[in-house]
Amino acid sequence: MIRRMVFQRPGGFEATIKGYFYQGARELDIRLARRVINGERFHPASYSLWFFKPSGACPAQWNNQWNSGRFKAHCFYKPTESSCPDVYNTF
Repeated sequence: MIRRMVFQRPGGFEATIKGYFYQGARELDIRLARRVINGERFHPASYSLWFFKPSGACPAQWNNQWNSGRFKAHCFYKPTESSCPDVYNTF
């Protein structure tokens, strides 16, 4: 599941498109990915479907989705519950 998400086209992670990978995933990151797959949610990405790294401040909306917060250099955006109810299902 993680591999499909990382390498999906269009979308996926920029590093897979531009060849930035020079080392394997750290164990810490693998554990975090497993926790998310198992249903844990972490702010600001709690229910976010998109994130990107803007050159400045995070826009309030992006693709009709509201900004849920910023983590380091990335802005996270989540759909409304009515537009994407499956995102809000609990595991």
